[in-house]
Amino acid sequence: MKKIALLIASAMLSLSANAASSRSSWVVSQVYNYNHQFAATGSADLATKMSTMANSPFLFYRGTAHIFYQDMATLPASLYTSVQTGYTWLGGDTHLGNFGSVRDSGGAQVFAAGDFDEGYLGQFVWDLRRMAVSMILAGRENGISDADITTAINTVAGAYLDKMDAFKGTSDELTFQLKSGNTSGVVQDTINAGAADSRSSLLSKYTQLNGAARVFQTTAQLQVVPAATYNALVASMGDYVNSIASSKRYASGYYAVKDIRQKLGSGVGSLGKLRYYLLLEGPSSSTSDDVIVEMKQSVPSAVTAAANGRLPASTYAYNEGNRVARTLKA
Repeated sequence: MKKIALLIASAMLSLSANAASSRSSWVVSQVYNYNHQFAATGSADLATKMSTMANSPFLFYRGTAHIFYQDMATLPASLYTSVQTGYTWLGGDTHLGNFGSVRDSGGAQVFAAGDFDEGYLGQFVWDLRRMAVSMILAGRENGISDADITTAINTVAGAYLDKMDAFKGTSDELTFQLKSGNTSGVVQDTINAGAADSRSSLLSKYTQLNGAARVFQTTAQLQVVPAATYNALVASMGDYVNSIASSKRYASGYYAVKDIRQKLGSGVGSLGKLRYYLLLEGPSSSTSDDVIVEMKQSVPSAVTAAANGRLPASTYAYNEGNRVARTLKA
């Protein structure tokens, strides 16, 4: 009997090792298959992405949303998911690194989710699961006990359910905001830190005065672009301006392009995608109120691995940038 037990244990260990090896090989192939599309245009950024992901489990997780959603596709639908809640707008890449603060259209500084590159429709629990896993990985990386991490996850899930219950049957979600006056702790600190940022500090970080003209700096992370790329980006501004509602559009001079650089080294999951900074004239000819806008390559959402076709491409004019913008608005 003891010999049989040892044989069974040995067989189970062998199966486990083979499964682990199979999973590892699959993960390697998925990382390659997803990222090799960027090798021709963003090889330097892609190399940065691979080295960054190797630094910690949390950073690897941030760079592999495509694997997360393939795993979600293998799980049964949540018992909390109905026909309606299975078609919820998702941030798609909800993790601890994708929260910060922004100014709303009225100028108020508010706490907000960011980075909607993976925005799509799907089961609302996918956003919660992705957030929870990020809390585990980041928590362990920062020496927080599993017991405290569990408490934090339960707190987040409980707050989410409470807020959904409070919104039910009302339109309160249209005006609800987390601001300095109704928050505390890290959230309030994040809001206050964002409020301290200014246009002048942003311009000082990325630009310089060249005589009477303001231009971008040229650094390891801000690279001069070829003339053909420069001209194509300038030409694309017309389509961008036309996409802005006329009631929210500035005078045409506001959007005059003064300089362009390719931006390298930003984010984790986005590394490898083309990203450009455009310096615009802004509201006046003064160099103190110039505006920096970002143009970034968009590809199909990773969520499609688990919910392909749930958000038909026709609904966002077959334009992945349109999909990202619609997600942010939603």
